[in-house]
Formats: sequence, structure tokens, C-alpha cells
Amino acid sequence: MYEKCKRISKNLILAIAVIFTYDIISNLFLIGAVFLFSEDAVQNHYFQIDTFSCALLTVLLSIWLFRIRHRERDTAVELRPFSDYYLMCVIPVIVLGMGGISILWLNLADSALQNVSVISDSMDSFNQTWSTVEEESYFWVLMSVVVLGPIVEELMFRGVVFHYLEKIKAGWFPIVVSGIAFGVWHQELVQVVYAAIIGILLGYIYAKTRDIRVTITIHILNNFLSTLPPAIDTPAVQAMVYKLSIFMIVPTLMILVQWGWGSRGSDSSENVA
Repeated sequence: MYEKCKRISKNLILAIAVIFTYDIISNLFLIGAVFLFSEDAVQNHYFQIDTFSCALLTVLLSIWLFRIRHRERDTAVELRPFSDYYLMCVIPVIVLGMGGISILWLNLADSALQNVSVISDSMDSFNQTWSTVEEESYFWVLMSVVVLGPIVEELMFRGVVFHYLEKIKAGWFPIVVSGIAFGVWHQELVQVVYAAIIGILLGYIYAKTRDIRVTITIHILNNFLSTLPPAIDTPAVQAMVYKLSIFMIVPTLMILVQWGWGSRGSDSSENVA
């Protein structure tokens, strides 16, 4: 019993430590920028600063994950139950479907739940935060939100954190807990809800595919659709993405349920390092 508690505590602390590492490094970049320049400059160049922070974190988390797999011979992540061609076909469907789930929740929060003060306040704060995207060069928004941000988040939550949680208990535990942690980490209440749902889905996808490149690709494409380049971010394109996203929810769920019928996946104890 003592060894079991020790193992659980050790892996839980390590999972929390990697999240705090991200927060510490990103905050140090912001504090350093304020010290070197000014608070107004940081607000006007937030995504540029975050790009450099994410670049460093990508390197550090890649090394962290590599050392885990090299030291513990984590061969489970090398299992590939699906072909590359099949994944190329289903990833666009999953990306749109996951976006549709987020849209449904945001629509619900913006309409039916507007009378709930904590939800309406969070929705206003969420909209105000994203309005700043248009105030900075799209190049830095692209690098921060669409490219490096998703890579860092996947390395952290579906890579390192998932690994330590799976060492505690196999099956749905690392999927659900890492997903909820991913949602809570976003802090803004309306974002916490849909991010937790998306995080659980990404954890499930990672558990089934055992390829973090798949979740990184899905995450990048998902963020791209929500942060389109100004040249194509028109009402017509937005309407098309909106309709396709809603339409693809059911096919996405059907694909993921079908994966659950396979012999490989998160419920197999042989996948535990």
C-alpha cells in the first residue's frame, strides 16, 4: 500500500510540476518584457512575446517527453493501430466536429445561459480577450495561437501529463483527468467548459492512436479555423465553417465510438508504461 501511494504521489506531483513549469516560464517572459519595455508594450505585443515563450517551451517539453520515453522505454506510444491514409481522411472531420461542439457550447452560453451572471460575465471577458487578436500582427497570432501554442499544449497535456497520469491508473483516468486539467488551465469559465470537453476528446484520440502528432495536427487545425487569416476571415467563410462544424459533430462522434470497438486503446493494460 505504501509503495502504491508513493507511486501515485510521485506521478501526480510530476504531472502538476510540468504545468507549473509552463506557467513559470510564460510569466517570466511577460515580467521580463514589462521590465525591459513597458506594460502597454506588453499588452500591444502579447502574442509576439508568447511566441518566443512557446518556442522555448516546445524545446523543453520535447526534451522532457523524449527523456521519459528513452528512460522508461515507453513503447506504447509507438503503437499505430490506424494507417496514415486513414488518419488523413478522418482528421478534417474530427477537427470540424470538435469545433462544432465548441460552437454549440458558446451559443448556449451566449443565449440560454445569459441570465446566469457568472456565465455572462465570463462570456464578456472571453469576447474582450479575443478582440485583442485583431490588434496585433496576424503573423504573431498565427505563431502563438495556431502553431506553437497547440504544439506546447499537446506536448504538455497529451504527452507528459498524460504519461504520468497513466502511470497512476490506465484506461479512462488519464484521458478524463488530463482533459479536465486542460480545461481548468484555460481559467476563463466559458472556455474551461469546452476546453475540458475538447481535452477529453484529444486524450481519447491520443490513447487510441498513440501518436501525439495526430493530436497536434487536430489542435493546430482547430485553432486555425477559429483564428482565420484576415484575407479569408469573411462572413461567408465564417458561415461555411460554422455550418460544416455543426454538421460534422455526429460523424465525429461516430468515428470515435467506432474506435472504441477496436482491440487497442486506452482500456488495454498492455499500453501502460
